[in-house]
Amino acid sequence: MSFLSSGFSLRRKNCLFCVHLIAAIFGQTSINADVEIIRIGSEIFQSSSSLDFPGVMFLSDDAISRSGILFAFSAFIIRNSTFSIQLWRPSTTGTTSGGNALKAFQLIAEIPFNSTDLFARNDVYFNRMSRKQPCYKTRPGDRIGVAFATDRWPVPYIFNPSTQQVYTLTFNASNPPRVNDVVKIDQLIFPYKFSCAVWIVIDESIVNDSTSEAVCPDNLTIPSFTTTSAPTTETARRTGAPGATGATGPTGEPGSQGIPGAPGPVGFTGQQGPMGPPGMTGVAGDVGYTGVVGPPGPMGDTGATGATGLPGDKGATGATGLMGPQGPPGPSANVSDMTDRSQPNASQQGTSASVPWHRRQSMIIGVYIWLAIISFLGLIVFIWTLVLCSIYCRLKTYRKASGRDYSSYLNAYATK
Repeated sequence: MSFLSSGFSLRRKNCLFCVHLIAAIFGQTSINADVEIIRIGSEIFQSSSSLDFPGVMFLSDDAISRSGILFAFSAFIIRNSTFSIQLWRPSTTGTTSGGNALKAFQLIAEIPFNSTDLFARNDVYFNRMSRKQPCYKTRPGDRIGVAFATDRWPVPYIFNPSTQQVYTLTFNASNPPRVNDVVKIDQLIFPYKFSCAVWIVIDESIVNDSTSEAVCPDNLTIPSFTTTSAPTTETARRTGAPGATGATGPTGEPGSQGIPGAPGPVGFTGQQGPMGPPGMTGVAGDVGYTGVVGPPGPMGDTGATGATGLPGDKGATGATGLMGPQGPPGPSANVSDMTDRSQPNASQQGTSASVPWHRRQSMIIGVYIWLAIISFLGLIVFIWTLVLCSIYCRLKTYRKASGRDYSSYLNAYATK
């Protein structure tokens, strides 16, 4: 892909004497000596153009030709959104569709990245990321992928008129391919070049290694290179005379949906259209809430006096009043009359009429006093009965709980 133009090789062979001399002077324990680092991808250029299309992944147009360790990548970042660097490996299965080979690839590794260092080149080492990533082993035939799940691509592009075909996949952004998934990918025209590249240190000893993760090399650095400005024009290639037109081939099956082209300029604003017909009357709203109670009105005039009611029923007879004071003594009587009156006959004896009133009142008061005394004594007897019952219940419970006799409990209770 023209993300990804051809990879190039940087071989730096330094004599061991020079290596040790520089390490002794500057205190470095390891530098890029006797290693070969290759870059897969495009040159890194400055640009502010970005595509807005979610769920797109494309592979490098050049496959990795040698085994090595993927340890870093470089990209020019213009937006604060996430994209992923991926490592894909060819699978053993594949089908054809519409004349183009649908090739199966397995996702070996994915490194998501989101940067806040905008409008600048970001050189990212996997083992120095905030969420530490391992490095990954590459094999001949592997391809580097770049995936954009959001509709705000953080890596800028330039248009590539060579309109080359690369392996491109559109996917559901909410369900992207996962590590170890096998996906069949078609080749589509992809006329873009992206400011992104990865760095691989060559290591032929891992050709037949079955694991994918690797320990990142210590103090290995990205080779120095210059960030360029985005080219404004492409140099036209020289072409020969057109050849003869060949026979028309069979019509192929419809391909997958392609990547949308670069956005065109905004068109002119059209004239305002005529006013549309009035809409239908809406449904009547709900009944409103009951309002606040108003203040009381002024007092009305006094009404006329009503007619006198009928007399009520006669009330019950009241209680007998107290006896009045004793009257003055009566006139003197004869002795015989007094004798006769002081000794009543047998028919009058034993009746209440023979007892004077003050004596009867004293007797009633005495009865009430004795009733009060008897009630008080009964209450005291009842209280003592309750106390004795309580002591008995406690003695019974204490004996069941401790197995002791009553005397120890009585002593304890008396102490309290």
